[in-house]
Amino acid sequence: MKKTRKIVLSVIALCTLVTLTGCSWFQGKIKEIKGDLIGNEFKVEIYDNYANNLLNMEGEKVNLSSNIVRTKGIDSDGTSTTIYEMSSVITITIDGYEVEQTGNSVLFIEEGLSKSEIELPKTTVQTNGGTINIVDENLNKIKNMMGKSRAVIICSQLGVPIAAFEGDEIYYEIPSDLPKTTRIMVDGKALYVHRVNYILIDKEIIS
Repeated sequence: MKKTRKIVLSVIALCTLVTLTGCSWFQGKIKEIKGDLIGNEFKVEIYDNYANNLLNMEGEKVNLSSNIVRTKGIDSDGTSTTIYEMSSVITITIDGYEVEQTGNSVLFIEEGLSKSEIELPKTTVQTNGGTINIVDENLNKIKNMMGKSRAVIICSQLGVPIAAFEGDEIYYEIPSDLPKTTRIMVDGKALYVHRVNYILIDKEIIS
């Protein structure tokens, strides 16, 4: 069993190395670097907790960044110390202008990415198949890096539906330098979601 597991993991790792340069993970990194240097072209949509659309903005050079705040803390021995924390405020730079935002749900939709009309099934979904959990888990990790057929359901923080997207190659990751934000690559296009509830689900489950 252990030998089989090692072989499976080795094959997965080899497939990753061979195909990495063409995968959604790599495309996402390129988008990230481009955004840091010159910005990407996005439509920015801001919603309140009830999914009311408060503001829309479009720009040819859009980027978002976090803010670091300095606060006072106390050590276990009672000594005062300085602590640096990531603020919940994000800064949106759009064609040279700044917007500071906190609390609301924000979608950053790259130019060329369209919303879809998707509804989740109203009844219980029955599934079958798969192999063994450890193999399926690792295969799904590789498929996520490559991008796989998925649907994205996005809701406000109170659970009110905002938008949906779908694609044949969807990959996601959580940036360590952005608070409460997820980057989702949809067929090569970037979608950043900030302060939302979302579901990423394999399309086969709901088709």
